[in-house]
Amino acid sequence: MMFTNVNSLWKSFSKNQLIKIIQTLRNPKVDVLEVWDKSDRSKLIQQFDKMIPKGNFTIIFVRTNL
Repeated sequence: MMFTNVNSLWKSFSKNQLIKIIQTLRNPKVDVLEVWDKSDRSKLIQQFDKMIPKGNFTIIFVRTNL
């Protein structure tokens, strides 16, 4: 599957579909950054700034309802 407009594609996937797509990627690099409140904003921005020069990437927000 070619990801030309990832933004609209990712929004339409269920959790199971997303897992299947990730499993088909050849060599995905997955980074996890836990955000608890606004004080973690700088960590998120630093990670973004570190990754952007390396090329395109996709950000997926996962939130659990506790």
